[in-house]
Amino acid sequence: MDGEAVEICLKKWTAFLSFVGSKAGGRNKRSKLIPMFCKPLRSRTLINKLKSAEPIIEGYTTLVKTFKDVLEEHFDELVVCYLRFLSGRSAVILNTTEEIEKELSNPIDSKSSKLILTCAHPSHLEYITDDRQCKASDKASAHLLPVICAILGVDYQGSATSAANYQDIPVCGGNPLQTQKYAIFLGQIVRLAGNLPDAQGKLSTICSCFTALAQRIGCIEEVAVKRSESRLLFVQIKAWIRENHFNVEELEV
Repeated sequence: MDGEAVEICLKKWTAFLSFVGSKAGGRNKRSKLIPMFCKPLRSRTLINKLKSAEPIIEGYTTLVKTFKDVLEEHFDELVVCYLRFLSGRSAVILNTTEEIEKELSNPIDSKSSKLILTCAHPSHLEYITDDRQCKASDKASAHLLPVICAILGVDYQGSATSAANYQDIPVCGGNPLQTQKYAIFLGQIVRLAGNLPDAQGKLSTICSCFTALAQRIGCIEEVAVKRSESRLLFVQIKAWIRENHFNVEELEV
């Protein structure tokens, strides 16, 4: 099957899951459909044959919109895998502060940099941690900023077309337990989006994303965890400022 055929098949698949998702009733039934619907979007064989990232992006966006009622319980399978594709970065599972800080010290725009997770479901662990690059994912980074803005509930301030594409993506991952689990990962996504050429002129948007993430961290009940996550977010913000050669006065304005 060539790339054009794969693209057609994925578009048909997206239309199918949109139809089924709109008809399927019952939370448990809808929840059980997610693993089946996500699997083609993580297929390395299919992704490598694509010339464009659009079929994968359309698939994930449709899934997130259609199954928003079960999004929180499938956050890693839907949102984390979606952002992993858009970023073109593989993830690494780290659990100690020393390991995390060492990885965060690496330039985020380096191809060797990795996204940090503290855990991942076995069903998609291999996909998330796979180091191999793919051309389709390389072309997807332009979508990273509007998607992370939608997830964090931040106004993208993009063109009317861009805003329309992502306006139905729900704000998600905001409960304290989700924040505790994914704050570092989401901070890296914001930092990476802020280093892309598409972020030029959107300094206030990136700052708003960091602010939204800080507000989520502030809702974590356990004081020690809240302090740790706040400090690690501050580490990322300082790294982003350093990587972009900003000065404090410019950010304050």
